[in-house]
Amino acid sequence: MRKKGFTLIELLVVVAIIGILAAIALPKLFAAICQSKTGQTAGVLGSLNGSLAMYYGTNYQYPNTAASINVSTYIVSAYMAQAPTSPWNGSFLYKGDGNIYTLCVSIANANGCNTTAEGWQYYSSPQGKLAFSSDCP
Repeated sequence: MRKKGFTLIELLVVVAIIGILAAIALPKLFAAICQSKTGQTAGVLGSLNGSLAMYYGTNYQYPNTAASINVSTYIVSAYMAQAPTSPWNGSFLYKGDGNIYTLCVSIANANGCNTTAEGWQYYSSPQGKLAFSSDCP
């Protein structure tokens, strides 16, 4: 009497098909995660930009700093309910001279995302756009 079940060949074919599907799907999943982190970072930088606009409306200038500082020093305490968190496990920095400013977020762990290595993503007030750089201005 013959037993019912799967043969070794059938199981190997199923495992091979699952492996091929995983090889196709995983890169797309990682790309979507990177896009999500970049979008979240853009949203937080936009919120910080709005908080700086409120600061400017109150003080008629942007915070003046000689070096890059953590955003919580000037912005978070008075103009945001809580400190922003980075999806890259980095920190948000601010540098300004009173008239223009630059917001940066360190990319501490890019995990394969196309971020020109692990450097900085920043928003600058004159350009008004996100860009990648190897260092924070």
